[in-house]
Amino acid sequence: MRYVMKQKWFGLLSDFYITNEAGDNKFYVKCNKGFIWDSFSFQDLEGKELLLIEESSSHYYYIKRDGNPYASIYKRDGWIYKGFLITMADENETEIKLEGNIASYEYSFTNTTTQKELAKVSKTWISLTDTYGIEINQGEDELLILACTVLIDVFFHTMESKKS
Repeated sequence: MRYVMKQKWFGLLSDFYITNEAGDNKFYVKCNKGFIWDSFSFQDLEGKELLLIEESSSHYYYIKRDGNPYASIYKRDGWIYKGFLITMADENETEIKLEGNIASYEYSFTNTTTQKELAKVSKTWISLTDTYGIEINQGEDELLILACTVLIDVFFHTMESKKS
C-alpha cells in the first residue's frame, strides 16, 4: 500500500492528514505541542486515537497503543551506526532498523532478525517539494511504519528549524 505525506510550509508541526496514493485522507495526525513538541496523536478519520507518540528524552521516543507500550524508537548518533532503531514491546522485542539517507527521506524499514524489508520512504516517486511516499509491503504494520515516518519527519524538520 502506498501513502503520501505532505509537510506544510507554514505551521511547522501543525496537524495534518496522511493520504493514500489517490489523495483520499486515511489518517489524521494531531500535534500536541510542548516547548518544541510533546506528543502526536495518530488518529483515524473519526478522531479515534490509534497510536500516541511521546518524547521521553532527546534520543528516545515511545509509541503507545490503547494506553499500553507498543514500541520504542531510539536515535543512535554513534561512530559506527547512525540512524533509528525501533524495538517492539512484544515478547520477542522485535527490532526494526531504518537504513538509507534518512535526512533526505530515502530510507527503508528492515526487520533486523529476518533482514526482510518492510517498507520504503522516498521522494523519488513523488515530484512535489516536501511531499514523499511511503510504500508498505502487504501484511506489515502500517500504523507503526506511518507513525515512525511522522516522527522522523518531525525530528528532522525540528532539527532544521533549530539550525536557522
